[in-house]
Amino acid sequence: MANVDRVRGFEPVGFLSGASYNGESRRCYVPSGQDKALAVGDIVKLLANGASKNVPNVTDSDAGDCPCGVITSIERWEDGILDPTYLPASTGAYVLVCMDPNLVMRVQSSGTVEDGDVGANADLVAAGVDTDSGASGMEIDQSTVNTTNTLIFFILEVEDRADNELGANADLLVGFNIHQYGHGADTTGSTGSTGVHA
Repeated sequence: MANVDRVRGFEPVGFLSGASYNGESRRCYVPSGQDKALAVGDIVKLLANGASKNVPNVTDSDAGDCPCGVITSIERWEDGILDPTYLPASTGAYVLVCMDPNLVMRVQSSGTVEDGDVGANADLVAAGVDTDSGASGMEIDQSTVNTTNTLIFFILEVEDRADNELGANADLLVGFNIHQYGHGADTTGSTGSTGVHA
C-alpha cells in the first residue's frame, strides 16, 4: 500500500533515551519582522538581537541552518480570541518551542526512502505554511540524504506502522544532527556547524 503524501512538519514523539515526549516546551517570541508564516511543526533557530521579551527570540530555520528546536504551539490572539492555527508573516507572537537537542521527531520524506537511508543525515525542505489548513510545509529533503555531517538531521528509523513503509513519502523518525543548544552547537543563529553523525 502506498504511503499517504501529507506534509505536516516535524512532530515530537520522544527522546533518544527511549523516553516518550512529555510535551515540555519553552516559551519564545517571534518578532513582527519575521517575513514568513510559521506553523506548529516548523523548525526554528535563535534570532540574535531580536526585540527582547525576556525570552529567546526565534525565526524560521531554512536548509543549512543550525536550529534550536521545533514549534509545538502558537499563542496568537486575533480580536481577543486565541488563534493557534498558524502565525502569519510579519506578526509578532509567542510560540512554544521544544528545544531539547535529544528530541526525536516524526516527519515525512519528500522523496523515496530506501533501507540504506537509515543512519544517514539529511536537510529539510522549508516549503512554507498551508494557510488553509495551517499545516507546516516542512519535511525531510530526500535529495540531500548523505553522510555529510553538517546536515541538520540524522535518520533514526523508518517509523514502524502498518500504514508506513519504505518508498515514496515514508514517515521517518529523525533527530537533530546539529543543534544550537547541543550537537554541533552554534548559538549565533547562523548556518554551518559540525554535526555528530558522519
